[in-house]
Amino acid sequence: MSAPHDFQLTRLTTDVVAREFIAWCCNRIGRGFHPDTRFSEYEEWGGRRIFSMEEAERYDGLMDEAFRLLDDPSDEAMRMFPFAIGQSL
Repeated sequence: MSAPHDFQLTRLTTDVVAREFIAWCCNRIGRGFHPDTRFSEYEEWGGRRIFSMEEAERYDGLMDEAFRLLDDPSDEAMRMFPFAIGQSL
């Protein structure tokens, strides 16, 4: 299962949408995803950044909103990660 290249929303307004964003991050970034990491820090194997600076700033803002809406985005990611990448527990 692959994630769309871009998360379409510009605001997270509910915990449900925040969880959708976390699931998108799990799919798009993969096993290296962690909610505390700034999006400008994610790189591919060759050192090329995964996100442009504009994308990184937007996703950082969305993650800040996820932290306000969810008790623990890191816990959310850990719970959903196997399902986000199509694995079963």
